[in-house]
Amino acid sequence: MSSMPVSLYVVIYSLTVHFLMTRASINVSDTAEPATLIVQKMSP
Repeated sequence: MSSMPVSLYVVIYSLTVHFLMTRASINVSDTAEPATLIVQKMSP
Protein backbone atom coordinates (compact mmCIF):
# COMPACT_ATOMS: atom_id res chain seq x y z
CA MET A 1 0.00 0.00 0.00
CA SER A 2 2.73 2.45 1.00
CA SER A 3 4.65 1.74 -2.20
CA MET A 4 1.90 3.26 -4.37
CA PRO A 5 2.57 6.94 -3.45
CA VAL A 6 6.32 6.35 -3.82
CA SER A 7 5.78 5.01 -7.34
CA LEU A 8 3.67 8.04 -8.22
CA TYR A 9 6.38 10.39 -6.95
CA VAL A 10 9.03 8.57 -9.01
CA VAL A 11 6.91 8.74 -12.17
CA ILE A 12 6.11 12.42 -11.64
CA TYR A 13 9.77 13.17 -10.99
CA SER A 14 10.82 11.29 -14.13
CA LEU A 15 8.22 13.08 -16.25
CA THR A 16 9.29 16.45 -14.83
CA VAL A 17 12.96 15.82 -15.60
CA HIS A 18 12.06 14.56 -19.08
CA PHE A 19 9.92 17.65 -19.71
CA LEU A 20 12.67 20.02 -18.56
CA MET A 21 15.25 18.22 -20.69
CA THR A 22 12.92 18.33 -23.70
CA ARG A 23 12.43 22.09 -23.31
CA ALA A 24 16.18 22.53 -23.04
CA SER A 25 16.60 20.11 -25.96
CA ILE A 26 19.62 18.52 -24.25
CA ASN A 27 20.09 14.85 -25.09
CA VAL A 28 16.37 14.20 -25.41
CA SER A 29 16.90 10.61 -26.55
CA ASP A 30 19.31 9.91 -23.67
CA THR A 31 16.70 11.18 -21.20
CA ALA A 32 13.78 9.34 -22.78
CA GLU A 33 15.41 5.91 -22.51
CA PRO A 34 15.87 5.86 -18.70
CA ALA A 35 12.40 7.38 -18.21
CA THR A 36 10.89 4.61 -20.34
CA LEU A 37 12.75 1.95 -18.34
CA ILE A 38 11.42 3.41 -15.07
CA VAL A 39 7.87 3.46 -16.39
CA GLN A 40 8.19 -0.15 -17.57
CA LYS A 41 9.44 -1.22 -14.11
CA MET A 42 6.53 0.55 -12.41
CA SER A 43 3.99 -0.97 -14.81
CA PRO A 44 2.56 -4.34 -13.70
